[in-house]
Amino acid sequence: MSAIDALARRVSSTDPRTADQRRADAVIHMSLDTLHGTGSGELPREHGMRPTIHVSVALSTLLGLDEEPGELAGSGPIPAALARKLAADPSGTWRRLVTDPLGTLVDYGHEVYRPPKDLADHVIARDRTCRFPLCNRQACHCDLDHRTPWERDGHTNEPNLQTVCCRHHHAKHDAGWLPELLPDRTIEWTSPTGHQYRDEPATYPIDRTAELSRAVQTSEPRRTNADSPPF
Repeated sequence: MSAIDALARRVSSTDPRTADQRRADAVIHMSLDTLHGTGSGELPREHGMRPTIHVSVALSTLLGLDEEPGELAGSGPIPAALARKLAADPSGTWRRLVTDPLGTLVDYGHEVYRPPKDLADHVIARDRTCRFPLCNRQACHCDLDHRTPWERDGHTNEPNLQTVCCRHHHAKHDAGWLPELLPDRTIEWTSPTGHQYRDEPATYPIDRTAELSRAVQTSEPRRTNADSPPF
């Protein structure tokens, strides 16, 4: 928005347009310059710094497999062609964002430290209690901890987050306890003395509706042509 505001202010005193109209025209002007390769190639600067814009675009759109619009943060959808043009700018910075098939962000990479509410709720529901062995403090009263510390490039995503109570959070960061996630989601903790302890993942009741339905269907008596009439 800084670039748009800076460009919108480049008007004469007789310009009849409102501030919002000038901003809208600035967006169109910048977009057309990008599409047509015209203009100086330099975005207006404010406070001596080049402004940053955030554009989200699907991988399939970048590859030219579809024409789904990109998303310009703070403004809304932009044409796929413009999104690809902006993505091709060699001065740009790439950031990977992983979403589920419905577009919900499930991996915030290293851009966000504090997990958003939907991700936090998921981790709390998954863990149920503190993930330190034999600790039964409810997850909703625990801290959300980056297993690989965020400052050491740990990602804010479901696999790297765990619930630990305040006491065991300090044990990890201050006393040297080290957690390791195993393939079955068990967490193996190694103490400062090298001893290892395991905390198995929480389990939930298994939905057996389909199984029970099939059992009922196979147990119901079937009438054949040889059966006696019901009268």
